This record gives sequence, C-alpha cells and structure tokens, in this order.
Amino acid sequence: MAPPKASELLKTGNRPKLLAVVHTEEEFDWAGGFDPNARSVRHVRALYRLHGIFRAHGVSPIYAVSYPVVADDEAAEVLRGFLNEDSKSGPGAVVAAHLHPWVCPPIEEEISSQNSYPGNLPPELERRKIETLTAAIHRRFGKKPTVYLSGRYGSGPNTVAILARAGYRVDLSPSPTYDYRGDGGPDFREVRCTPFRTPTFPEVLRVPHTSAYVGWACRNERPVLDMLLNRRVRESILWPLLVRSGAVRRIRLSPEGFDLKHQLALTRSLIAEGLGVFVLSLHSPSVVPGNTVYTRTEAEVDELHRRVDVFLGMFMNEFAGEAILPHQLLEDFPVRESA
Repeated sequence: MAPPKASELLKTGNRPKLLAVVHTEEEFDWAGGFDPNARSVRHVRALYRLHGIFRAHGVSPIYAVSYPVVADDEAAEVLRGFLNEDSKSGPGAVVAAHLHPWVCPPIEEEISSQNSYPGNLPPELERRKIETLTAAIHRRFGKKPTVYLSGRYGSGPNTVAILARAGYRVDLSPSPTYDYRGDGGPDFREVRCTPFRTPTFPEVLRVPHTSAYVGWACRNERPVLDMLLNRRVRESILWPLLVRSGAVRRIRLSPEGFDLKHQLALTRSLIAEGLGVFVLSLHSPSVVPGNTVYTRTEAEVDELHRRVDVFLGMFMNEFAGEAILPHQLLEDFPVRESA
C-alpha cells in the first residue's frame, strides 16, 4: 500500500503529527564511562542555530534537560529565552526533565553502567532523583515540568508510578526495537511507536521515540515482517545476514547516524502503517563538533542541521504534517493493557 498523499491527509484531517525532542545534556565521553564530574554544558550557547530551524518550521521543540544544564546559569538563560519566545505558532519551546542519575543528586548509588539506567535504581532513590530534578527545573524556569525522558531511555518497573505521583503527564522514554539488556538496560523490542497508556497509571501517556525496521522484507507483507522480527530469528545467526542484505534495517527518526533518505523511508513506511505521531530526536552536544560520535567536524555539524531543516520541510509539506505540543496528545489515546 502506498503512503497517503498529502492531499488525502489534508482531506481527511488525518495529518501526521510531530514532536521534536532535544536530549539537552552535559558533555561527556560516551565511550569513557559515567563521570559524576563531567558537567560541562558550554555547547548549549550553540543551540540558537538549531532552535532557529525548528521555529522556522513552526516547531516548538521539547528541551529535555539534565541536572547540569539546569544548574548552569548561562545554559539556563539560553533555554529561558527559548521558552519565553511565544508567537502565533505557539510557545518557543517546552522544557522536560531528563534524568542522568550519575550527575543528579542525591548520588548514593555505585556509578556503573547498570545504574546509568534510572529504572535500575532502588525505587526510593529513583524517586528522590526525579523529585530533585523536577524541583530544580521548577525553580529555574518558574514552571513544573510534566514531560519526562529517562536518561539512556532507561525507564524501569517503578518509573511510571513515580512519574504519576510527581505530576508528570507524558513519558518519552520508550525506544521501540532497541534492546539494552546487554548493558544492563531495558528491552523495548516488542514496543511499537504508537503512544499508549497503562491501566495502572493512565494519567501518564507514554510516547515512544520513533524507530522501526524498514527494508524490502517489510513492504506490504506484515506477516513476513512479523516472522522476521520474531525473537528467535533476531537472536540467531540469520539476523546479521538479513541486515546486510537490506531485508531489514532499523532506523530511528533522528539526524544522528541516519541520513535523509533513511528518515524519509521510515516516515513513509510508518504513515502507510497508520502511525499518526512521530518523534524526531537528537542530542544537544551534537551541535558542537567533537562532543558526540555523530559530529566530529564542523562539516558534520552543518550536515546535522541540514538534515533537520530538510526533514522538517518534507514532513510539513510532502507528508502534510503538523507540529504539536505534548499536552495536545493527552486526550487522544485510550487506556490499553500494553505497548
């Protein structure tokens, strides 16, 4: 089935919707472990260029901020300017909480890969860290956040309950198709991209980051794709062969590590499957060369910004999409049992 044309989407009113999420965090060596003293956020002053691209397309980005960002006067001032930039297309930005436990008080746990996933912490410690970050954001920006993103997508069995009791309404932590168990994290392989609620804490809408498998085996043959994505197949020696052949390719809706061709292929595929909500994401340190593996040079920084700009133009025009704010989703998704 071909993806709906823009004219058809406009006619039915079924326009795909987009949230843009910036993991706004401290600079640290992703391959060098988790250093509680790595708190530099100098790159935040370079976010003006990216923010300008978002605003040119009518997007109010979600800046999910870690504790070192909130604690830094200059970084907070930059973000405050974005938040206060109201216009006809809505507020200039939304602030969300992004918990990196190794740099967020109270730091009582052993610093390790396992404990870098907030959901692995003892429930009381996870709660206290979330409350500390929430209070810091409230003090700094004058508004209590209601949107949350676990560091490293590391939500756990107690996270949603903690968020509900802390007044959060949206959780952006799920990362469909990804399995972080080898590093001590959660397994999201069975999660789909559609937002969902759970019966136990229906007040929290869980909005997954957008990632899925695309490839020649994924076209028009959902039963075949489901067979290929069977857990036993993914864990067998057959899986690398399928990936190398182009039968399946996992793509995240992000300019980091994925070019425009792949982002557009993912979007077309998911629109054809009926997905209505997309999450475009990236990490704030990537706007300065040398902070992440995605942008080692100025040329790669330029390419990252170009990908965001062109993708947003395509999404709003070719796909007849529209940018939304997190609270606009809250009434659209019913309670259901699982992801």
